[in-house]
Amino acid sequence: TDGDYGHAIALDSSGNVYVADHGNQDVRKFAPGVAGWVQVNINGFGDRANSSVYSLAPFAGNLYAGTGNWSGAGAQLWRTNSGTDWTPAATSGLGDPCNGGIDHLLEFKGQLYAGTYNWCWDVNGSDGGQIWRSPDGLDWTQVVDGGFGDPNNGEVFRFAVFGDALYASTWSFTNAHGTEVWRSDTGDSSDWEQVVSNGFNDDPGNSVVYNFEVLDGYLYAATYNSEAGAEIWRSPT
Repeated sequence: TDGDYGHAIALDSSGNVYVADHGNQDVRKFAPGVAGWVQVNINGFGDRANSSVYSLAPFAGNLYAGTGNWSGAGAQLWRTNSGTDWTPAATSGLGDPCNGGIDHLLEFKGQLYAGTYNWCWDVNGSDGGQIWRSPDGLDWTQVVDGGFGDPNNGEVFRFAVFGDALYASTWSFTNAHGTEVWRSDTGDSSDWEQVVSNGFNDDPGNSVVYNFEVLDGYLYAATYNSEAGAEIWRSPT
């Protein structure tokens, strides 16, 4: 990548490869396997600014990986159909470099949906989390902008499919209110309704739904609550 300069390389007895990167003044380790595990991508997909992989999802014969990238260039989306050879599916935060993370990926009615972490709230006020979708994993269209109309909703954090509808949870960075849950039967931009406001039961301490799960006709939502402790809520049948 730009600025990298492999000054030296070494191999240890376990097969790990070490590269001294003079340009970035670091040493990178490339591990062929640890206790039966094999690394299947180059560190950061070749870009050390991809410091995390926030999301993984299968779609149309490919595995997709959404990154967290705080360099200002925006999150990236990579895909593979072999499990080892990765190609870019989207860059620059899906068209908005303020989307520093792709928090979740999920298929719904033949399209792949991506929820974003819009980090510009930390710089100049958030534009709010977004939702993008694609019929092929390469051509992306935005269907939700501005945190569902509230820029405090800086992240669209988690998706779920339940009762033939798509659900999405938000995270309010400024603690203006608790998590919100929104639902759509189609995923279209004009077809979202709020079904939970202010962290369930008006508890803003429930700042985000960390995970959804479907069981026995209910949708379960697990929250992050640093004040009163985590809670689990379930929908009506």
